[in-house]
Amino acid sequence: MQDIASENGLQFVETTDQMNGYPSNIKGAIIGFDDFEQAEALAKQTGLELRVISKRDGWDLWYRGFNTSKPLTITEEDFGDGFSFITDGDEKAFYENEVKPFLDDFDNLDDLMAFLEKKQEIADKINGIGDGYVVVMQNGEYYDTINTRPMSFNYDGEYWEIALAQ
Repeated sequence: MQDIASENGLQFVETTDQMNGYPSNIKGAIIGFDDFEQAEALAKQTGLELRVISKRDGWDLWYRGFNTSKPLTITEEDFGDGFSFITDGDEKAFYENEVKPFLDDFDNLDDLMAFLEKKQEIADKINGIGDGYVVVMQNGEYYDTINTRPMSFNYDGEYWEIALAQ
């Protein structure tokens, strides 16, 4: 597996069958794919399985999760309370929900303009972000722009990857 990873510009990692990262039944896996089609093609070529693997900060080994037939799917629930997703084309809903209700909260023009500048920055990020991407907001503030169907994802010290494994 190390040779396969090296020949294809990918990374070899070690996995365990324990959900807490404890070393047990250690096997290799290959990660670092650009897209799902690349992983599928190599899986067919090598006879390895497509799996979701995960680990936490401080773990040496990845946990060998479940078999999969698609990329990861990231949702608002993966982030927790206070987070929301906005997709391309949601500019009107963004204005109605995140700008308009707060316009009367300001006592002076300087504070209102600072608020509107922040919201304009978010609106600019929403406009044209592309298929499969979302703007992530945390408590009304810009947090990140992400792909909702990635090959790898990390948040709050936890990591997930689409891998080839035995």
